Amino acid sequence: MSASSSTRRYIIPDIITLTALATSFESIISAAKLNFELSSRLFFFALFLDYLDGAVARLLNAKSPHGEMLDRFTDRVNQCIAPAILLSMRDGFIAQIPSVLLIIAGAIRISMPKGERHFNGAPTFIPALLIETPVLGGMSIPIALVIISIIMTLVPLRYPRSKETAGSGFLWDLRFLPPLIISIAPHPLVDVICTFVSILSLLILFIGPFIYRKQEAKGKEE
Repeated sequence: MSASSSTRRYIIPDIITLTALATSFESIISAAKLNFELSSRLFFFALFLDYLDGAVARLLNAKSPHGEMLDRFTDRVNQCIAPAILLSMRDGFIAQIPSVLLIIAGAIRISMPKGERHFNGAPTFIPALLIETPVLGGMSIPIALVIISIIMTLVPLRYPRSKETAGSGFLWDLRFLPPLIISIAPHPLVDVICTFVSILSLLILFIGPFIYRKQEAKGKEE
């Protein structure tokens, strides 16, 4: 393989990651302009790009330390800063505490190592989803649940990060679909999917560590 081909192999997933970063910035701008629906749709499109860049990097065998760091930085912008700004702009003074907590949790998490098969603490996309799904889905999620989910991102419990530890390979491979559909679909469909995603996020938040332990024990037995 030529040097130029090898370089292109690493550039392609990086371009997708940077596109996700730019999309996250536009989500922040939209929230600042009080266009919460557009902000939330851009958040979900950036989340889809986050799954896509990882899939492309694995397909091209183009995983690298700098790509991993770029991905983690982009995740913090999209999963912490963008939802925090949306929440504070939408709900006002009452939302300042969880908004600040989410940004602080994101800063702490970017410095924490994560395993190939697990997250150390609840994934930061869980509080992000609990903030973003009500914007499009029309449901109401208590601010206390959002605060609990943010605190759980810093609790040293292991959550599934691979299809092996999630215990559902088929669903794991399709996890890119809901963010893509939510970002572009019309409203009766978006309402239903957002409700499903919010319920699933709460289930992962509270039973994720038990699923991880069960699958790890099963893997050792095999």
